[in-house]
Amino acid sequence: MQCNFSSYPVDQANTLFADSYALGFRAGFRQTNGFSVFLDCRNLTNQRYASSIDVIADARTEPNPEIFHPGDGRSFHDGISWSW
Repeated sequence: MQCNFSSYPVDQANTLFADSYALGFRAGFRQTNGFSVFLDCRNLTNQRYASSIDVIADARTEPNPEIFHPGDGRSFHDGISWSW
């Protein structure tokens, strides 16, 4: 699961914060012979969130700071593997 359970400051003056988020889950099973299957579901509600930020000194001194980088939208991944 990809998550950030608390908001955190994105400027060094602690005046602007990024919101918290929790996205998706991964489920699967593995057999003793090395065979495994998984399903990875992310951002099922298609929530907008900042996956990363650029830190600035003080958000109050910049009218529209472009420091938030958007996260990925809804996605599904599945896979199988076999190891010996």
